[in-house]
Amino acid sequence: MDGSLPSLAGVTCSHLYHAIPMMASGWFWIDPNGGDNADAVSVYCEVQTDNANTLVYALQNLAQDRHTGPSGTDQLSFISSYISGEFEYNISASQLQALQDQSSVGRQSLVFQCKGVLVHSWTSQSNTNDLVENFTFWKSSRGLLWYADGSNATALGSNYSDVQRYPVYYLDDGCKSNNIDIWSNTTVLFASNEPAAVPIVDVALLDAYSIKEEFGIDFGPAVFSTTSFKDLGLSQFKPGRSCLDILGTGNSRGDGVYWIDPLRNGDTVLVRCNMTAGGFTQIPREPTQKVPLSQWVTEGQDAYRWFSDTPSGYKLAYTMSLEQVQALIAMSTVGYQYLSYQCRSVVTWYSNDSPHTDLFTNPLQLKAVGGQLWNKAQSANFFPEVVNDSCYFNDVVVHNGSMILHGPASGFPIVDFALHDWSDTGEEFGLTLEDAWVQ
Repeated sequence: MDGSLPSLAGVTCSHLYHAIPMMASGWFWIDPNGGDNADAVSVYCEVQTDNANTLVYALQNLAQDRHTGPSGTDQLSFISSYISGEFEYNISASQLQALQDQSSVGRQSLVFQCKGVLVHSWTSQSNTNDLVENFTFWKSSRGLLWYADGSNATALGSNYSDVQRYPVYYLDDGCKSNNIDIWSNTTVLFASNEPAAVPIVDVALLDAYSIKEEFGIDFGPAVFSTTSFKDLGLSQFKPGRSCLDILGTGNSRGDGVYWIDPLRNGDTVLVRCNMTAGGFTQIPREPTQKVPLSQWVTEGQDAYRWFSDTPSGYKLAYTMSLEQVQALIAMSTVGYQYLSYQCRSVVTWYSNDSPHTDLFTNPLQLKAVGGQLWNKAQSANFFPEVVNDSCYFNDVVVHNGSMILHGPASGFPIVDFALHDWSDTGEEFGLTLEDAWVQ
């Protein structure tokens, strides 16, 4: 099954990707509905870093013209009734439905060309961008509707009252000028975890019936993607790359444990996923990895020293391999991590001078696995949020403190720390890191 012939058709491009070593983008045969491959279809496979998308193309664009009836009065209706039916694509209806059912996500973009036709918003005479309700409804091949917030599908008729709404995105809305003398463009984006919501086969317009109102559509391909296997992340044999990957492909089962493999090298890792927060992936610390309260530096002269450089120090470890952590960080954008510490005669963050709200001259520093520092000299992106700190007492009593780190993913996970005031006799410090989380 290499997709080179109808008899060797794959199920989807994603399936072919997992069957063909070093697959490159190009045209392949697929047979989503199975059975007799006599109806296999040739599609373009777009190879990504770890998957391949199946692209379905419209047979033709809608030319710039006046496509509606002669009424001259705005009325909401699908344009398929004024042209030769719905928009068609290079795949049969049965194969398209099977492809949708085999996929996890679907998306499509198009460029709506307009002359005097409003599609989403309107730059009124007061020079404000006003949304226009019930102006545009886009229909997929399975009858699902895309329309803007504030609109109501019942404007199309009572038979649309129970149709689920999918939110459509309008980019660079040039049509809002409503200029009847020049052509303008609006880019329209459709993206959903419901693959049956694309491709777009019809559109209902309200503002397109004047003699001078014209429009056209340039269709981008409908793009389908699947993980090749359902239940992504539920087995070490079907890992996701991250919790966000599992969530984004529609395989989330809610907060809980999942298998991931950021490098896709077979070194799978069991982690917790915070799906409620949007697909954050846990980087679990080693359960025994804790810096106990102790005197770690005995040189007798205050100076910054990294914990890993002290005679008995070490880098703080996590259960994932360094390579997997680095791969996960590279595909993430934000993160957070909580830490707490204990101190005896060690000034850690706030000054020991009253009123103890000013930063100590040389406070705690933290270092992430990639070398990013968290300290008072960093920008707000890498400046720790101190929850509490009573180490400013700087006495023989054991005091406590805690911090929350939240910022760019390159700041996680923490693997080392440095203090300045911890070299004299009796100066002790301990630190506990919680798991890091990235998205």
